[in-house]
Amino acid sequence: MTFKSLLFTALFLFSTIFVFSQRDPNKEILVYFVNGVSQQSVNKNNETLKVAEVTDTLLKASLNKIGISETMLEVALPDFNINEASKILRNGRQVKQIDMSKLYRISVSEDKNRDDIISSLIKLPEVLYAEPNGLVSPNVIPSDTRFIQQWGLRNTVNIGNDIHAEQAWDIYTGNPNNIIGIIDGGTDAGHPDLNDKISGGDTGNGWGGHGVHVSGIAAAETNNTQGVSGVD
Repeated sequence: MTFKSLLFTALFLFSTIFVFSQRDPNKEILVYFVNGVSQQSVNKNNETLKVAEVTDTLLKASLNKIGISETMLEVALPDFNINEASKILRNGRQVKQIDMSKLYRISVSEDKNRDDIISSLIKLPEVLYAEPNGLVSPNVIPSDTRFIQQWGLRNTVNIGNDIHAEQAWDIYTGNPNNIIGIIDGGTDAGHPDLNDKISGGDTGNGWGGHGVHVSGIAAAETNNTQGVSGVD
């Protein structure tokens, strides 16, 4: 590779990083337009880009009153395939998912209040929802001392051969109102990982404590710096 090629590559990577660094998701709004806005493909520097076009004049006027111009709307998920909005299950049932090609992103300048703009957007009949954008990162890693041994939840030897518990907990950690019925050899209501979880049922350690083990897998107290982590 020549020096000129190396220089061009370095400048390209720097410009890419620089442009991305200018985006601050914590100052953005995600808005879903049921109608009135569509995607258009344009060619720029030999690259096909998807841009937003407000096709309804009344909506355009309403957005202008809020302080949002057409150029401020960015396609949130340009790689979304409309065909992915409908799935046929093995039993032949059709499941329709939301059309994410209607989702757009708006960057809010420093002199504007993001919450005020969201409040104005959700009042428009063309808007299904408007909400703050932001950055998230996986952080639901239990403090339980024996979690590292629960290869069914996180397998560090055969990567991926588990139920992906950490990824699921990033979305949903369970509900204290859930009632789980376990048919087994009894459980230990005084167990430090179960004493606040059990209501009724048979106690004891029948079947070699198998019921205690299963109860713990399902609903052991989590993040209490002891024992194992319950899935729920």
